[in-house]
Amino acid sequence: MIGFSQRNFKLCSIYSFCTALAIAVSANAIVTDLLLLNLKFDLAKFGIIKSCMFLLPSISYFASAGLLLRLNRDLTIAAQAYLWRVLLPLILTVSAFFIHSQTVLLVLASVIFSLSYTCAMFANNTLLKIYRNALSPSEFNRGSIFLTALLSMPGAFFCLLAVSILNRFSGDRQAFLLCLLVLQLVSLLFEYPAYKSLMAVRFPHVVKEAQKHSPKGKIADIFRSVELKRLLVLSTLHGIWTGAVSTYFVIYLLRVWQFKAQWIAALELLLTVLNLISAKSLGRLADRFGCDRVIGTAFAVILTIQLLWTSMPTMWIFLLFFCFAAHNGNGMLGIACFSLESSWSAALAKQGQHELFIAARTLLYSIGCFAGCQLAGPLLTLFPGTEAEQFLRYFRCTLLLPLLMVLLTLFRKK
Repeated sequence: MIGFSQRNFKLCSIYSFCTALAIAVSANAIVTDLLLLNLKFDLAKFGIIKSCMFLLPSISYFASAGLLLRLNRDLTIAAQAYLWRVLLPLILTVSAFFIHSQTVLLVLASVIFSLSYTCAMFANNTLLKIYRNALSPSEFNRGSIFLTALLSMPGAFFCLLAVSILNRFSGDRQAFLLCLLVLQLVSLLFEYPAYKSLMAVRFPHVVKEAQKHSPKGKIADIFRSVELKRLLVLSTLHGIWTGAVSTYFVIYLLRVWQFKAQWIAALELLLTVLNLISAKSLGRLADRFGCDRVIGTAFAVILTIQLLWTSMPTMWIFLLFFCFAAHNGNGMLGIACFSLESSWSAALAKQGQHELFIAARTLLYSIGCFAGCQLAGPLLTLFPGTEAEQFLRYFRCTLLLPLLMVLLTLFRKK
């Protein structure tokens, strides 16, 4: 198993590295916000568009869990899903050259984001199962968290360059779209080595036999696991908070603090490097203290920093701390919590339950993100004052969610 594990880890690392470059432009939140701003969408519509990234993907994956188990073609599904994740956004970019109706573009953007994020969800969740079967049990937490972090880091370098180029054409719609299309096509080239490396992964014979004879997971299995139910509540709250914060945080930095897009891209690059460096240590902490305790501690820190930032908004140091901890709903601690929740769901599953448990956690997290994004627009418009004052009051409202998550992690099955 150790020989298989080491070989598979190398192949998965190559896959993650190349895939990160392939999705660097099409899947980046900054590029998405720049595109929406250049297409002149109303800020109140951002929540509607972004919420579409969550609902269809999670429902589709959950409904397909049984089919994916029967197909037993994890490598092919993961590799091809990420290919479509890169191809679909090209349709929106090309269509925007010729379509100027805001209504049509709003519908098209919602459909494209829904489908492309569905592909990403199938790929990411299937990859988690692949890591579970391809790596030795003693290396799973450290390996899966490292590979998840690696899936972002190389692309962040490419994205920094892409955002710097795109920012030069901000305000010139057609030039911006042409530049975006070229960058998307360049990044697409990295899909070939990614595909080849993942398809070369091999599973030990004992894993193959266990997959053949393992019983199919049932919905009732979810309700039999106390720990899984606690994880599902936690993931739902995490999703609502992430959706609410990510809808407007980058816009807040761009509009209120007048950040340049390339500064935000540089920040995200730094965060991905730090995530990669800390990934294996995070896995060791989870092995020692439990995923729930590490997640609870992380959100206690996020809660404290967010409270300080929203209470003293002119103190830029607190905003900087929040950017590092939970930038755009992610950041070092936000990403760590997401990775640990994913690994936790896979670790709780027995053979035949992986798709079901992973799908259930993803479904509840994504429904939470959908709800957070949907609530974002109406909630923001409720607050009086200048745009800056509206944003601050909005972000203060989201403080309740990390507080509830911290409290939830304190309750543990004896």
